[in-house]
Amino acid sequence: MQKSKLFDFVFKFEEGHWERLFLFLRSPYFNSRQEVIRLFEYLYENRSILSSKELTKESAYAYIFPDAPY
Repeated sequence: MQKSKLFDFVFKFEEGHWERLFLFLRSPYFNSRQEVIRLFEYLYENRSILSSKELTKESAYAYIFPDAPY
């Protein structure tokens, strides 16, 4: 996941940026997809290991879609 543009983007976030982004994503005017919110929840909960190889696309997918195979 370290080679993704999303990873590069959120890796630079400070705490206040996360809060403002969540407010933006939860607004039905700007976002109607719950998967996007779940993805950012996953990244936020795992922000302490964002620079680690433990964070994979497969683990993010399993978090967002718990009943669907990758």
